[in-house]
Amino acid sequence: MKRPLLSLSRPIILCLSAQLANAQASDLPVDLIADQGEYDGATGVATYTGNVVITQGDMKLTGDKVVIHTKEGKITSVESWGSLATFHYVPANEPAVDGRGKYMKYNVPAGVVDIEGDAYVKQAQNDTHGDTLSYNLNNETVTGKRVKMSFLPASS
Repeated sequence: MKRPLLSLSRPIILCLSAQLANAQASDLPVDLIADQGEYDGATGVATYTGNVVITQGDMKLTGDKVVIHTKEGKITSVESWGSLATFHYVPANEPAVDGRGKYMKYNVPAGVVDIEGDAYVKQAQNDTHGDTLSYNLNNETVTGKRVKMSFLPASS
């Protein structure tokens, strides 16, 4: 069954696209697909449900429900819930990073993705599992609680 494209007015899509692009310091277009969605301009909150997929360049976020919070025209955070919400991110000159969990919150100004519930982050052959994990996109660090890591040391 084909997922319907969320139908929003052009100004809302342009506003959201500009905000996500600004959040990622990129001029790449933002594509969003969801079964349902709504945007409240008064509160600056956009809520999307059902097979949500947001992409911008090499970045991708999925979830059963995604809520985008804005303040003064800029995105402050993106929350995603799902049986497994996921993200895919490609840092400059590094292998791709993939993460998943039951809940994720991306703090845009800080560049941090917090993951809760069966949290998992993988980059190349290195992976980290935990009850909770926090991945910092800026300095590419992972921290967590009740962590299990597997990594391949650099060869000499």
